[in-house]
Amino acid sequence: MTAAALPVDVVELDGPEARSLLAAHNHSVDVDTRAILVSGPPQSIELARTVIRLLATPDASGPSFESVVASLTPPVIVSRGRVLQARLHAQRRQQLIEEFGLLSAADIAANVGSTASNVAATATRWAKMGLIFAVETDGRNLGYPGFQFAPESPKPLPIIQDVLELLGSRLKSWSLATWFTSNAGRLDDQRPVDLLQSDPDAVIDYARHYLHDQAW
Repeated sequence: MTAAALPVDVVELDGPEARSLLAAHNHSVDVDTRAILVSGPPQSIELARTVIRLLATPDASGPSFESVVASLTPPVIVSRGRVLQARLHAQRRQQLIEEFGLLSAADIAANVGSTASNVAATATRWAKMGLIFAVETDGRNLGYPGFQFAPESPKPLPIIQDVLELLGSRLKSWSLATWFTSNAGRLDDQRPVDLLQSDPDAVIDYARHYLHDQAW
């Protein structure tokens, strides 16, 4: 996960402004003195102070390069269990993509023969209507699992909307995709995705039981 940037604002002062500011803090000034004013949260100010000191005193008396790098690196501790769990999730996502594919918004527009200038219009509209759902592919782009569409039709399977009405408030994105593609005891160890067309009623019944179990 990428660390969020720290908010900081830097203003350069020269002439009377710089001399007045530094004199107020008992710093010696001359006619060419300039100053930089840094504003932001405490962490931002501390990092700025460390970097400036390093630049000003590059000898052994100043902070080392490694200390600056350490101060700019947020402490992140990831357990082995979390790493293995993340690897398992990544493998399952890749298997889903390989088995069913991910459609882009442009793919959906082409499949329905849309001539709209905005190629995302159809997919966005269907998603807002609760007819389909998307998963994030790289933190920015969206992909639509291919099992939501019948092979013989570019339109979403009606069962997808029924499931989203039941589970859409609890499961999102990859969690929802995983629900569709995980074996379920209530379905005789079959996956909901395997029954979307052959036995949609069983999928709805399983979704209701899943919702009830989660409530407890």
